Amino acid sequence: MSRNTLRTRPAAFTLIELLVVIAVISILASLVMPSIIKGMTSAMTASCKSNLRQIGSAIQMYKPQNNYCFLRHGQIRWQDDDTWAGNTLRPISMLDQCLSKMSEVWICPADSTTKNRGVEWWRASYTCSGLLNGVSDSLVRRSSLCIAMMCGPDDGGWIELQPPWTHDDTPYMHPTWGYYNRHDGKFNALYYDYHIELLRPVETGREDFEYK
Repeated sequence: MSRNTLRTRPAAFTLIELLVVIAVISILASLVMPSIIKGMTSAMTASCKSNLRQIGSAIQMYKPQNNYCFLRHGQIRWQDDDTWAGNTLRPISMLDQCLSKMSEVWICPADSTTKNRGVEWWRASYTCSGLLNGVSDSLVRRSSLCIAMMCGPDDGGWIELQPPWTHDDTPYMHPTWGYYNRHDGKFNALYYDYHIELLRPVETGREDFEYK
């Protein structure tokens, strides 16, 4: 074999060099991954807030057509039969003239429980306060302190506001309940004056849903 042949042979990585490169890439990935996850969490939280703002705007459009009252609990009549109440009206149904039932606005990006939303359109990531049932704006004295809608639970209905020993969907929000911890242990809350706050479940109680 001539010297010219040896000089033109392409250089190759040794096994040790490859292992060093893999180790460096692994270290860099472990350093960058927390920042990526944090950025994704922040983006989903911001998107959730945007959804609540749009829902809040829809509620503002709804009220002038309903004597300036908040969403009202109602019943869906079936075949004009007044003796059969049917299913309780959900906020997503009451605002269907302002927001489409199939709109992505009703789905929090951090909510993993709404995979069948294309079939079960009534599922939504946001829930209304039952204490504000048909309440007139003129009666609300704590608009900046009263939570009107929140991220969780995942059925798009109403917060029943029963004592925690008799009902699961209460505003006493235990921190172990997953649907109140979508955003890194927190949830977004839309207040009656339409500002939004990111809260921890342990920071809220029944008084946060009372308007007087």
